[in-house]
Amino acid sequence: MNLNEQTYRIKQMMGLSESVSDIKGTLNVGSRGPEVEELQRILSINPKDGKFGPQTANCVKDFQSKMKIKDDGIVGNDTKKIGRAHV
Repeated sequence: MNLNEQTYRIKQMMGLSESVSDIKGTLNVGSRGPEVEELQRILSINPKDGKFGPQTANCVKDFQSKMKIKDDGIVGNDTKKIGRAHV
């Protein structure tokens, strides 16, 4: 079990229901701002600097691959839909 999975299970046990589905816009490399920072917090990415760079993209791709959806590193509709149940 990796760190993201451990974090997810702990959040479940604590009754926290955070999800990438709460993100309104489409996020990808180069995106900046509070929604990127929220994504980084949800995925337990450090630093939480609000800048969607290679590290954030790799974590998103890892999540997408595990969920068996296109692993393009873009947080769009498909990722948010799947994320509602799994992040």
